[in-house]
Amino acid sequence: FSEKKIVDNEILVLKSSSIVQQVVKQLDLYASVFNQGKVRLEELYGQNSPLRFVTQEEDSIQTYSKYFFTMDWKNRLISINNKAVPFDSTVVLDNVKYRLIVNKTYNQSAIGKNYFALLNPIAGVAGGISGSIRATPLSNVSTVLDVSLETPVPLKGQAILTKLFEVYNSEGIEDKNLIASKTLKFIDDRLHLVINQLDSVERNIVSYKSKESLYTIGSDAELFLN
Repeated sequence: FSEKKIVDNEILVLKSSSIVQQVVKQLDLYASVFNQGKVRLEELYGQNSPLRFVTQEEDSIQTYSKYFFTMDWKNRLISINNKAVPFDSTVVLDNVKYRLIVNKTYNQSAIGKNYFALLNPIAGVAGGISGSIRATPLSNVSTVLDVSLETPVPLKGQAILTKLFEVYNSEGIEDKNLIASKTLKFIDDRLHLVINQLDSVERNIVSYKSKESLYTIGSDAELFLN
């Protein structure tokens, strides 16, 4: 940060709900894919996940839902919510339409997998991420932050932090543009007001001189001499 910024305030902005919710929407984190193994629960993300759930109706997700699904790689079908739908098609879950994007680089020979998807409201996901973010100054007088994120999936954590700073910087630029725009509008308004006032004063001066037969000595003398 520049020295003009208060570090504590910027930490609050960085972890704010509006910033983190944008990260959730842009990374489609409202839908998480898991594999329920015999020993442990494994979250699948990025190239390690066979499927992504993407929607344009993020704000319509109101409840937490869990849907098991299976992948039929041979017939290119996904079985979910008692339906079989083709790869890269759409499905409606809890009145929200999702596009099912298949990861074509996923290991199609994997067997014994028990996949399911968790669909979560944006605010809930953002709250969990915000609570996991750790941001601390490197020293008492430092304007540099050490930012980390606790997550069982390092690849997902890296993507979240990268996107977080992208959104933060973008919001900062928008704020500066908004301030510049409002400042310019204020200056223009003031200029118009001052110009109108000056025109009014000039008209009053001309009217007064004409009424009282007042003349500028220097100009009249020059005209007389000419």
